[in-house]
Amino acid sequence: MKSSSALSRRFVMAIVLIISAMIVILSLAFHYILKTNLLVIRQTLVQNNETTLIQKARRVTDMLKNVKDEKLAENIARICSSDHDFLYVIVFSKTADENYFKVREKIPLTTAFAVNIDTNAVVQEDKDTNYLKKGLFGAIVDPQMRLTDGMYWQSVYTPLTVHQKTYVLEYFMSSAKTYAVLHEYSEEIARIKRFIMLLGLSLIACVFTAAFVFMHNFSLLITNLSKSMKKAASGHFDINLNTESDDELGELAHSFNGLIEELKAKEKNIHTLENRDPLSDIFRTGVQFLKDNRLDDAVRLFTAITLLKPDGFGSYFNLGVAFAKKRAYDSSLAMFERAHDLNPSDELTAAYIDKVKRLMTDYARTAPESTE
Repeated sequence: MKSSSALSRRFVMAIVLIISAMIVILSLAFHYILKTNLLVIRQTLVQNNETTLIQKARRVTDMLKNVKDEKLAENIARICSSDHDFLYVIVFSKTADENYFKVREKIPLTTAFAVNIDTNAVVQEDKDTNYLKKGLFGAIVDPQMRLTDGMYWQSVYTPLTVHQKTYVLEYFMSSAKTYAVLHEYSEEIARIKRFIMLLGLSLIACVFTAAFVFMHNFSLLITNLSKSMKKAASGHFDINLNTESDDELGELAHSFNGLIEELKAKEKNIHTLENRDPLSDIFRTGVQFLKDNRLDDAVRLFTAITLLKPDGFGSYFNLGVAFAKKRAYDSSLAMFERAHDLNPSDELTAAYIDKVKRLMTDYARTAPESTE
């Protein structure tokens, strides 16, 4: 019993671990899919935003190609004022060193946004990005979104040639809408990830709880079954296992209870026959004669027992059986009736009396009539 219970616990735990591993794998797969989807959406939104920013910057730059050099700042402010995405513009001019640029003009377009740089200041190009240098040859966007005074923005660099002078225009442009969409989508993905994690943990907890309940019921039944079998082996049959359990466990308990009931019935019959007849060895010999169909020997033996013990129920009962097998129905009925007088509560004797009477009636009906 102990070995089977341990094996069952190991099997259940293996199933639980497999199901838990599958839940974890599915959760990780969902996390990976969501992460990949977020990266794709982010990349698409950033690319679309960069395309939009470059188009706006180029449109302004194209409108500045024919303006006078001294009115460059004025025209930039006038053109960009109609679009609130423009926050600030800086006009850089080249120096003798290609790694340095001079601030020629600063054009603030909103009071809520400021850039800490002085006019005529010389700035050194960042060698890791080279956006100013790249801006001499075509429009380019710095992909990094920055936060200043609560405003998200990006820089767009475009070249501008005015009267044979080449400048680089750095447009500080709002990315608030793109950031808001990305932030909202990222928060939604994070909420879905948390939900999946909680759902996975809940499922794992449910699986372990169900396994614990099953193993507890199983172990309890096995323990009770083991104790009950030990009691049954010692001759105590007052046992009844609880069958209100799972289908398989309940069926096992029901089968065991049925076995105990059969043992009780057999023990009762044996107890009745043996305790009412002190001549047990002789009585068993007579029973064996009946089984071997040695009917005459059985009749002589049980008749002898009735002489020694006139109130022996078992002897008269077995004589009734022996005479019935010999078709001596009158003698059989007499023996069964004598046994019934000794033990009126025995239902088997009453049933045999009814059976012998029916046999007598059938035998009388089918017997050939005597002719003179």
